[in-house]
Amino acid sequence: MPITEGQDCYCPVCLKAVIREEVTSFLQNNPVKIAIPSQYYTKELVQDIDYYLENGNFIFTEWYHRKRGSCCGNGCRHCPYSHENVR
Repeated sequence: MPITEGQDCYCPVCLKAVIREEVTSFLQNNPVKIAIPSQYYTKELVQDIDYYLENGNFIFTEWYHRKRGSCCGNGCRHCPYSHENVR
């Protein structure tokens, strides 16, 4: 997320928490039709932002799916596209 004036430095754990808050706010305030700004795209996936682990499985978040831009058809738990490509 962009740095704002007067912002403090954060340790990695606190930084993830702040980013999660910003991501949650963005998702709640912007419908699926609004694309994620390109400045937030990264090649590397970030644990607890793009995905989390559950019983050894990667569970992709709504944020990841919104960055992806469409339903992949796999019936993902956090699909913001109403599973439109699932058969």
